[in-house]
Amino acid sequence: MQSGLDAFVPSGNRMDIFTMGSIKVINDSYNANPDAMKASLDVLAALGSDYQRKIAVLGDMLEMGEHGPAAHVEVGNYARDKAELLIGVGQLGQAICQGYDHAGSVYQVADALAAGACLKELIEPGDIILIKASRGMRLERVIDFIKEGGKEWK
Repeated sequence: MQSGLDAFVPSGNRMDIFTMGSIKVINDSYNANPDAMKASLDVLAALGSDYQRKIAVLGDMLEMGEHGPAAHVEVGNYARDKAELLIGVGQLGQAICQGYDHAGSVYQVADALAAGACLKELIEPGDIILIKASRGMRLERVIDFIKEGGKEWK
């Protein structure tokens, strides 16, 4: 599986997997729906066995309508076995955190900038991080916070 993922060339913010020192980042922040969230969490779990901690930064799946809250709780529940630390981002990120139900460390923040600041305080050498949300959440901005601490991850 690793060789296939290493050979994959993503299209902007779609399953872009890269390394910064001892940190692995899975940037899949282009779009999101429940199945895509679960698939990305599966990738985190599969790659995460070689890393200290698996961290999921999961934001709102926009345009879900009346099914939105329940779908977000479901994703949080699914993340329980996939990540030791979860950062829920946005209004519906609260529902993700609710579904995660403190299976590990859980944080809820308002937006991408707050997620980046939170992650920067929590990240440790040897972590693997999944960043996933609908495009409108602009969660790719979290990467800038990881880069700022880059010298610490070497």
